Amino acid sequence: MSLSMYVSGRRLVLAVYFLHYNTRTKSYDISGRYHGQAVVPWLNDLMLHLRQGHADRGSADREAATAAAQRRGLV
Repeated sequence: MSLSMYVSGRRLVLAVYFLHYNTRTKSYDISGRYHGQAVVPWLNDLMLHLRQGHADRGSADREAATAAAQRRGLV
């Protein structure tokens, strides 16, 4: 079994893959896949806020992102 979480737009997606070993091809095959997703309205603001420390952005962008995060109660 393999789990994967990723962000797609405003959605948080959890993917579960069931694997089995194929002795004929000597590789793993996916025998089942299941995806669950939830819309998280403030997710884009959070991602922008987290990226601030990793990207060289102008102060206007940084202030706008911080203000948006503060309005949502993330900071």
